[in-house]
Amino acid sequence: MADFIIELVERIKFWQNLLRVNAVVPALWLPAFFDPNQFMGALKQKKARTEMIPARQLKNTFEVTDIYVPTVEDCPQEPNVAHVYGLWL
Repeated sequence: MADFIIELVERIKFWQNLLRVNAVVPALWLPAFFDPNQFMGALKQKKARTEMIPARQLKNTFEVTDIYVPTVEDCPQEPNVAHVYGLWL
């Protein structure tokens, strides 16, 4: 139960910070989302709508880096790119 409370507090801090900076952050903490698969699907839908192509033809691609604390320099803003962190293999 203690681990759940610790993670819940971290999620609340993440969302409070995201609201405070008006959703302008270099990267998103993926474990903060209730269902990360839905977030990844939303990224595909956004690209499909902007480029007027069927979402089923799109695939998310991933690149694993050794960046531990994302910064603006490490994660530049690019169209149709979302930088995420917080996954452990």
